[in-house]
Amino acid sequence: MLAWQVTQRLIKATISKWLPIVGAVAVAAWSYSSTNQIGQKAVEIFNKDIQIVSEQDAQPEEWLNAFAQRICYAQYRIRIADLNNLVKIDGNVTPEEQTFLSQTFQESGLSDQQARILLAVLHTNTNFTIDYEALAAQPEEIVGLLMKMVALARCDGELHIAEKLYITQMAQRLGIAETDLNELFR
Repeated sequence: MLAWQVTQRLIKATISKWLPIVGAVAVAAWSYSSTNQIGQKAVEIFNKDIQIVSEQDAQPEEWLNAFAQRICYAQYRIRIADLNNLVKIDGNVTPEEQTFLSQTFQESGLSDQQARILLAVLHTNTNFTIDYEALAAQPEEIVGLLMKMVALARCDGELHIAEKLYITQMAQRLGIAETDLNELFR
């Protein structure tokens, strides 16, 4: 009987010393295995080429022109193209900028698919050529576009000098006085 009690105590002491180590090894093995699987999947995804697909398999600028013509408002095309060019001007597209553009695309009446295509364009070197003639006689649209551009430039918490220069050049093309533009930057 005494031998049985001593054996039980010895087994309990051994188990209580080794159980945390065995548990830690088991958790480490499980963690390694699951992290390895996730890592392999991430490598597989990141090795794929990004493809921009539109309804007509056109280049992004051609698709945007076709979309603008369908809705018959050239100012939407200018707004979307200008914001696309502006967001890429500093070489860094932030999550805040992507969110801002996504909301702007929704406000412009874009479908989810069309918005996804335009957001994918942000990660390419595509810049849109812009003809401001459609806005020349629409001062409300010009001011609205400038306000959107300033809001986009500031949404990531930093007004980059390249963004400010782009907005200034666009305002000059549209005949906006520098003093009026400076009011928007305040």
